[in-house]
Amino acid sequence: MFRRDGTSWIEEVKLTAPGVPTLQFFGRDVTGLLGTPPGVVYVFERTASDWELQAQLIPEGLDDDSYLKQISLNGDVLMIGAWLDNGGAGAVYVFRRSGTEWSQEARLVAHNAASGNDFGNAISVQGDLAVIGAPWVTVSGAQWRGSAYVFHFEAGSWTEVAELVPSDGRQYDYFGWSVALDGGAVVVRSYQDAYLFESVDGIWTETVKFIASDAEENSYRVRSVALAGDTALVSWSRNNTTGEVYVFDAIDGFDCNANSINDS
Repeated sequence: MFRRDGTSWIEEVKLTAPGVPTLQFFGRDVTGLLGTPPGVVYVFERTASDWELQAQLIPEGLDDDSYLKQISLNGDVLMIGAWLDNGGAGAVYVFRRSGTEWSQEARLVAHNAASGNDFGNAISVQGDLAVIGAPWVTVSGAQWRGSAYVFHFEAGSWTEVAELVPSDGRQYDYFGWSVALDGGAVVVRSYQDAYLFESVDGIWTETVKFIASDAEENSYRVRSVALAGDTALVSWSRNNTTGEVYVFDAIDGFDCNANSINDS
């Protein structure tokens, strides 16, 4: 863990999980205060002077040959992706904290679950909304075109309310490999592009396609996305070697690569 002190970042503590053997990938994914070796999530909480292990979570119903891949934490809600679960279709396990105790609340699956869909490969939860990526879904006969699913929490349960797909999606787009949710908007990554979807009165609509101003056909690959308010970040790698992060702003735009063209 690193903590900022003024303009400097200082290593504060090294977190380890008790009893985790070598090659169990503790810390493979971290969100907030979490790390996942196969089948287990460890929750750490900061005390007045230290970090303490608060809980060790093991999803109930996890297939024996599955393991945990992605996690997303917001407030007292934690979502854990198990992409090989549910017969290979993927599932997401939801835990909720009450006081200092964590309990499993739900197991989410897509309405069109099918083996190899990779549901749970990417997760973003905020408040009563969650977006879950499944980049290997076949859409309209196009293999691995990908989808992202929106779930809403209401009256004590999570319900799928939308399946997001890009308007110009293609075979092998892997749409849903990375997702970022903030407020009533979500950015979803496909192979070469990223898309913004917004919700108005519960209806989700594609509103923006992000394209790097100096992108070359078949030479760029989107790696990850982030969203905060009116600002989206999209990272592209060029020919799988060098990479850049582009900032897209909903108001003024930015010229991140100094080519006199705003990247928004």
